[in-house]
Amino acid sequence: MGHIFTPGGGIASRGGFYPAWGGGRSAHWHRLCAEMKHLGDLTHGARAEVVGIAGEGEGGARLGALGLLPGIVVRVVHVAPLDDPITVEIGGQEISVRRADASIVAVREV
Repeated sequence: MGHIFTPGGGIASRGGFYPAWGGGRSAHWHRLCAEMKHLGDLTHGARAEVVGIAGEGEGGARLGALGLLPGIVVRVVHVAPLDDPITVEIGGQEISVRRADASIVAVREV
């Protein structure tokens, strides 16, 4: 998994967060990374705020076009019988996302 580019311009990964303004890792960012999961890690009924989308390319752009943007709160409303895909609610709309695609969306449970 690559890095996650966040709205503030920083770079996050499971290994830590590197703020855009430099200065190393603060305690706040250590807490943020400890709380960070991926959309594909969530279970039925879970609510989370999108933190960022990892990687470049069509996959990330497509997910962004579907509404998975930083700051948006999503809720897992359905998990298919074989655990893939998951259906999430975004602003009253439901979209189904394969877990492989959901794994590039960083979230923080709320």
